[in-house]
Amino acid sequence: MGRLGTVSRVLLFFLLLFFQEATASVELMHTLKERSSTPTLLLSYPRSGNTWLRFCLEYLTHRPTLTYYKNPENIRPLSLPIGMSIPLGTDLNLDPIWKVHNETRIKKLGANTGQDLLILLVRNYKESLLRNLRSWSSVVANIKSGHCDYFNNLRIYDKWDPDKRILLYYEDLIEDPRAVLEKLLFFLQESQERLDSFFASYDSLRETSLLFYQEHAGKTSSKGEDLHYHSRVITLEAKKRLDLLITTSYPDLWEKYLLRYAEQD
Repeated sequence: MGRLGTVSRVLLFFLLLFFQEATASVELMHTLKERSSTPTLLLSYPRSGNTWLRFCLEYLTHRPTLTYYKNPENIRPLSLPIGMSIPLGTDLNLDPIWKVHNETRIKKLGANTGQDLLILLVRNYKESLLRNLRSWSSVVANIKSGHCDYFNNLRIYDKWDPDKRILLYYEDLIEDPRAVLEKLLFFLQESQERLDSFFASYDSLRETSLLFYQEHAGKTSSKGEDLHYHSRVITLEAKKRLDLLITTSYPDLWEKYLLRYAEQD
């Protein structure tokens, strides 16, 4: 009984600690939300490099990035500012940047398309859709359903105030990160003073971000660098069929935003 009693007290201690941390996290989210009269949104389809861009933003602007949840059970380490786990200089007193994956999450924040800033991060649909939905048949079915968030997010961006939005491509962020981040900081009207120190430690920061992501979201086979890792297993003919499906399903979005992903002979 003595040993069982000790185990019970230890378990109770950790349960109380978990509850206190979860409650504190919810209070933090509510506080930051109340302070965000004009929220800045970072919108992307899942598996599009959102975590790495958040990492960059927290280092370069010191603004916290997070996902808004009301309930403690929904909160995960990736929901909270990355700077709470890794020393990035994140300042919780600064206006946050809110990570969102779809229109539902945007509405929960009460964002206003006329005055709020929108960052849309887009990755090749052959990569992000396959990575997120796991199978090629699921990708095709999701597109045909007409309810695919990948394209819904592009539609949101397309209707947003042009002066309040910016579109970034994940591939550009990987291949020419300085140009992309300079462009983003200019859009946010943030200082570029930390860019030099960021790129002086770029490789180690990338590795730290990757380890953080793998710890909290699972293994990433491409390591965020192989831009064709997932689609490489699909035949060229299948990729072309997917391109054709998108051109017929979303012709306006294809012409405006996705032509760069067309397969070439």
